[in-house]
Amino acid sequence: MNIPENPSKSRSGLKLKFKSRLKYEIDLIKCLKNSGDIPLISKIFLAIAIGYLMSPIDLIPDFIPIIGALDDVIIVIPLIWLAYYFIPEDTIGNCKRKINKEVL
Repeated sequence: MNIPENPSKSRSGLKLKFKSRLKYEIDLIKCLKNSGDIPLISKIFLAIAIGYLMSPIDLIPDFIPIIGALDDVIIVIPLIWLAYYFIPEDTIGNCKRKINKEVL
C-alpha cells in the first residue's frame, strides 16, 4: 500500500496544479476574447452562463446544501462547453500557442 508520508504536501501540490490550470484557462479566455474570431453563438452561450450564475433565480435554491450549488454546475458547465465547441479549432490553437510562448 502506497500512502504518502505527508498528506498536506500532496494537497498543496494539488492546489498549485489547480491554480496554474485556472490561470491558464483565464488567460485562454482573455486571448479568445481579444482575437475577434469568436462566433456569435459562443458569445450567446457564455452570456447565458454568466447571466444564470449572476441571477438570483435558480431552479433549486442555493440555501439547500450541496444540491443548491449542484444545479449551477449542471447548467453552467454544459453552456461553457457549448461555447467552446463552436469556436474554431485554429483560433483556440493560436491562443494556446500564444499563451505557451508567454510562459516560456
